[in-house]
Amino acid sequence: MAQRVIDGKCYDTATAEAVGEAYRTGFAEDFHHVEETLYRTAKGRWFLSGSGGPMSRWAQSVGENSFTGGSGLCPLTRAEALEWLEARDRTADIQAHFADMIEAA
Repeated sequence: MAQRVIDGKCYDTATAEAVGEAYRTGFAEDFHHVEETLYRTAKGRWFLSGSGGPMSRWAQSVGENSFTGGSGLCPLTRAEALEWLEARDRTADIQAHFADMIEAA
């Protein structure tokens, strides 16, 4: 479980709906390793909870030009959440949560 207040809003993995998960590489020693879960709050806000290696979006600075792996929560706009699902080919989740934003080709 993770919880964080960002811009006066509380994002909590314990109370939000997990919509999708994604993993990049299976080894925590890989600098690009990423584990992420996309969540939707009861009020309809979107956020990522994740962790990753020193060359991932979750990296944390530990000095001049030095990074280590890290973890955290990151709020997303609705469009960013849709983009995250599209990049991971999560068609069923897209149709369930973003039907109003998609159209037939």
